[in-house]
Amino acid sequence: MTTLTTIQARSAAAERRLLLRTLERHGWNQAHAASELGIWVTTLKRMMAKHGIENQGGKVGRPRKA
Repeated sequence: MTTLTTIQARSAAAERRLLLRTLERHGWNQAHAASELGIWVTTLKRMMAKHGIENQGGKVGRPRKA
C-alpha cells in the first residue's frame, strides 16, 4: 500500500466511525445527525451508502426546533 492509499483508507475509516457515532447519538435520526454534522440529509444518505451503512429504523424527518 502506498502512503496515499493508506491515508485514504484511514480517512474513510474515520469518516465511517464519525457517521456511526453521530447516528447512534441521535437514535439514528438522520435529520438530527445531519444537522450536527452541518450537512444536508441527502449528503448524509449518500455518505451512508458510500460506507455501506444502513438505516437502523431511525427517523428521517426535519429536526425539532429547540
